[in-house]
Amino acid sequence: MATNIKKKSPHLLSAWQTETVRLTIFHEGEEPKNPLNDCWEALMGFPCSDEISKHQERVKLVNGPFEDGLLSLISQERRNLFEVRWQASPDHANADSVYPSIGDFDATLVVFNKLAKKVIKERFISKIVRIAFGSVIQLPAKDKDAAAKDIANYLTRITLDPKRSRDIIFRVNDPRDSSVGINGLTVNRINTWSLVAMKFLSVNAQPVQDVGQDSHFTRLELDINTCREHNRVLPKPKVQKIYDELVQMGREIVLEGSIP
Repeated sequence: MATNIKKKSPHLLSAWQTETVRLTIFHEGEEPKNPLNDCWEALMGFPCSDEISKHQERVKLVNGPFEDGLLSLISQERRNLFEVRWQASPDHANADSVYPSIGDFDATLVVFNKLAKKVIKERFISKIVRIAFGSVIQLPAKDKDAAAKDIANYLTRITLDPKRSRDIIFRVNDPRDSSVGINGLTVNRINTWSLVAMKFLSVNAQPVQDVGQDSHFTRLELDINTCREHNRVLPKPKVQKIYDELVQMGREIVLEGSIP
């Protein structure tokens, strides 16, 4: 009897540090109906810290502290877009990394998924046409060779030499049909991989000098979204299931690498 055995993941979800995680909603008409600060208070239970309006770009934003980072609600009228974005503060880094982080990816998803569920339940947007789950995460490594080896383990569909390959950037979209029962709904699974090296400099020194050791990472940017071709309003009872499916596809990429 044939069995479907998945390969062992190079790293757990908790090995990855999260810079940004977001829920993006594309809608019909002029939404949200209520001001963003009212949406914030309904979601969080307390007033936002800041309100920003860019009239020429027709962009509105409210934000405030959330856990170990900054939470923003964003509305872009020109794109019919509503977004919930949780990102790391520049001065907040994980103890094992100099890279700003709101926590490991596994723990971050637990918190953010609860928030996203509340956003969907509150129905700030009544006519949802498309939704997207996105995140930017980093996998710290002890040196550049270890980082190159990490990314090679995830990008098995292409040939990399961890000892010789440098300046690696790989991006692919492997669309997949949705399984939530909506005819013609396809999910774009865009994943962008790269190697990152961070160097710290002392600008007070003359001449400018390096400070400490370089930090090396594998960087992964996820954009998992329902296809543009399906431009009909999504059934309200299905939206939560679609979001859960997008997150699951993102988790799969983080665990298994860039897979068709």
